[in-house]
Amino acid sequence: MSDIEFRNKIVYFFLAASLSILIPAPGRFAYGLVLLLVFNFQIICGLLFSRLINFLNLNALKNALMAMEIVAVTIFCKQILVLICPIMALTLGFVMYLPVLSAAIIDFLYKETERSMKKDICQKMILSGSFSLLALLFFLIRDVFGYGTITMIAYKRIAVVTLPVNTSTISASSFLATIPGALLFLSLAFALYVMVRNKYTVLKRGEES
Repeated sequence: MSDIEFRNKIVYFFLAASLSILIPAPGRFAYGLVLLLVFNFQIICGLLFSRLINFLNLNALKNALMAMEIVAVTIFCKQILVLICPIMALTLGFVMYLPVLSAAIIDFLYKETERSMKKDICQKMILSGSFSLLALLFFLIRDVFGYGTITMIAYKRIAVVTLPVNTSTISASSFLATIPGALLFLSLAFALYVMVRNKYTVLKRGEES
């Protein structure tokens, strides 16, 4: 895979994962943390299960088995969340299942690779981890500037730390807490990334020529 193809794949993965996690979820850090933990757990379990299918030579049934596995893992995570924090499980609802249906998960788990299991899992978890860090920052910004709080998951409740900020400032930036605000913020972030990447590519080609 060329350097350009790899960078394009990163953009594709980040965009697919963002649309399934960042936009539909409530703009609270606690919800983002839970969704990203589930997302990474799904990827790890899916990669291991995919290798198990290949080892057992059940490739003819791979699509059906993988679909059953990722849904089962999500249901398991949802039930754990119900026990820990029922209100969060109720609020998230179907949102927890969206990453399972996203192109990010599908591309990760269904695409065949010739790499060893260790290298394959390491490369994909590095990509997933990088996205998770950026996504947590995204949720934190929405929480702080949209609500003036920082939220964390706690047993049977959501812990809320209210920040000492000016209420008029929060009122002006509360648009970030909405879905249109999240879409706008995400669009600006991707536009900035593409602009910087294109500028870097032009400079690199200029140095090579």
